[in-house]
Amino acid sequence: MAAVGLVLVPEGIRVLSLAPMVLFFLAGAITFFFIDRYIERKGGTMAQLLGMLSDFVPEAIAMGAVFVENTNLGILLAIIIGIQNLPESFNAYLDLKSIYSAKRCLFILFLLSFSGIISSLVGYYFLADMPRTIGALMLFSGGGVIYLIFQDIAPMSRIKKSWIPALGASLGFLVGMIGVKVLG
Repeated sequence: MAAVGLVLVPEGIRVLSLAPMVLFFLAGAITFFFIDRYIERKGGTMAQLLGMLSDFVPEAIAMGAVFVENTNLGILLAIIIGIQNLPESFNAYLDLKSIYSAKRCLFILFLLSFSGIISSLVGYYFLADMPRTIGALMLFSGGGVIYLIFQDIAPMSRIKKSWIPALGASLGFLVGMIGVKVLG
């Protein structure tokens, strides 16, 4: 929530006008909704891993680009993302352990950790001069993270086989974003 509420969304709101802001936030929430549905239909054995990677990559791209403009904000975002992904990585490990040996699970996670480094470098070297693109990525990630928090993490908000609470939470957050944007 800290990454979304303190960095991703505020930065996205700052650089995008209202319509793109709404579009990219909703695109993130809806994309993660469909990823979640797909994982559930497939049995969910790698759900945590896919969920972790699908929000980590755009966050890392945005983080790399943020470092060019504001090193302190980049460091803050790196710390928040690292702390947020730590419990997700333990859950991903447990998901993988149901199919692979411990050694193979650690090797897979080690290799996948480089996706963050590569994504950050892409943001730093190729997207730093594109604040709207970075803002769009931040809002896309924010929408996805809000959906995931209320679908998978906040246990009392989940109704079995229902995505309405998570989508409702995403829409409620979006209404707040629109209010902040319109009221200035």
